[in-house]
Amino acid sequence: MTEAELELVAVEQQVADLFAAGKIPAPVHLSGGNEKILITMFRYSIDIQNDWVLSTHRWHYHYLLKGGTRESLINHLLTKPHESMVMQDRDLK
Repeated sequence: MTEAELELVAVEQQVADLFAAGKIPAPVHLSGGNEKILITMFRYSIDIQNDWVLSTHRWHYHYLLKGGTRESLINHLLTKPHESMVMQDRDLK
């Protein structure tokens, strides 16, 4: 695995651990196994600066690859559990 893939997997593991510990009281859908294709898609198909990224219920990798931070993702899941399946961040450019 590449460093980028390992970082995505580490974030998903942190989310899974927080959910298992009862810290995220709402459902979360993890994206394990599709790291390589998403990294390739974001690298070659998406204009990171100008394109909007819309996703379904498995949004963690999309958010991170668009430029969101691990800290903001985790904070969102911990403080807005009713929004565990969605994330809007209009500040990502």
